[in-house]
Amino acid sequence: MQKQDKKSDFNEDARQKIKENKKGWEKVQIPSRWVDGNFPFNFSTYIDKNIGIIFFITGLIVPFFSGLVLRLAFSLDGGFSDGLGLINLAISIVSNGIGFFIIWDKRRSLMFKTTLFMYYAYVVLPIVLSLLLSPIGFLGIPDYWTSSILLLIQAIVLLTLIYWVFSRVDELKSRVYKTLKQNFKMLLLVAAIGAASIFILSLIYGTISSALGFSQNNSENQESLVRPLTQGNLGSQILYIISLFVFTVIVAPLMEEIVFRDGVFTGASNRWIGWIMSAVLFAYIHISATGDFEHLLEYLIAGIVLATAFNICRGNVTYTWFIHATSNLISFIMILVSVYAIN
Repeated sequence: MQKQDKKSDFNEDARQKIKENKKGWEKVQIPSRWVDGNFPFNFSTYIDKNIGIIFFITGLIVPFFSGLVLRLAFSLDGGFSDGLGLINLAISIVSNGIGFFIIWDKRRSLMFKTTLFMYYAYVVLPIVLSLLLSPIGFLGIPDYWTSSILLLIQAIVLLTLIYWVFSRVDELKSRVYKTLKQNFKMLLLVAAIGAASIFILSLIYGTISSALGFSQNNSENQESLVRPLTQGNLGSQILYIISLFVFTVIVAPLMEEIVFRDGVFTGASNRWIGWIMSAVLFAYIHISATGDFEHLLEYLIAGIVLATAFNICRGNVTYTWFIHATSNLISFIMILVSVYAIN
């Protein structure tokens, strides 16, 4: 009995020491599961701190502030013209390209073994998609059908990239698969809390903005998704609803979480830098093509919640994927209600 008491005291002391040694984000992490011990996310993939700084400057600082300067200098009264949008995209690609080659040159073996490569692939994705999709505009297909076709093609491209990254990064694949298999209840709980947080914070932001007299118009990104629901016939609208669901609820959340959570935190190799970069980049990417910075905070709310959840959930992208998908599902339902039920 005395030996058992001593063992119990020893275990309690050990747990207390572990608790005391925890720093920063480690203090608020969810309890460790089997998957966290066997397939942990490495928050310090690149030990060299200079790599994280280079990634931060070339991936966020230069693209973000160049976009802001372009908006203030040449398009103060509205969003980007097509020309400004292309210039902003070119600056982003050049800046990220410089970062890619510097980081790749320092640790060549790591770049294609982690999700950091997916981040860089995502940067050039708009150009690839425009080359793939531009011929569709010359086929004479009505816009209300074209919107569905474009979404489905984008979904196929993203699914191809997702399949590729899962085949290359075994730890990511195992982490997601084991979490889905073993921790599904926890996954649903975290998804519910995370999505509810995004919804409530967005509601508070909207209420405050309205009270202060700021415009409540949708962002151009949001408008482009809603517009096809009001055009065409019933058949084209049904196809678009299906395409929109597949893209925004199933495919895009997983891709964006691999890129902006797993990939960005890998490149930053620092939990605080990763948190800032992940949240702001996620928001900026949704307005970078149009330049409507007045809507940045709307997306930043989701970015902050998702980046925080990634840290709290020990770098397990499965949790943020489910939060993101659930949040998008809520938005999807609200869009349908606003278009069909209210009108």
